[in-house]
Amino acid sequence: MRDRTARGASSAKKARSTSYPDVEVLYSRYFLPLARRACWRYHVSPEGAFDPVQEAFALALVKMSDATNPKAWLTSVVDNLAVNHPLAESRKGN
Repeated sequence: MRDRTARGASSAKKARSTSYPDVEVLYSRYFLPLARRACWRYHVSPEGAFDPVQEAFALALVKMSDATNPKAWLTSVVDNLAVNHPLAESRKGN
């Protein structure tokens, strides 16, 4: 019997990360809505909302594959980063 985890891991390594032009299109389409979401949903200041959104797009260059739904992936990453944003800001201040 084959080891399915090994086969799954090798196919995951083959997933191509998103190219720069692809992320540029996504950035122009989703940056402001994601920043507004961070402000509204997680009470991040308008200036502070740009940080988690920009970080999400930087991660998209490395981690997001073509098979991923980009809007859902970016929304999930921004949500996670925005939740932790006040904690990260307080660490920078100290």
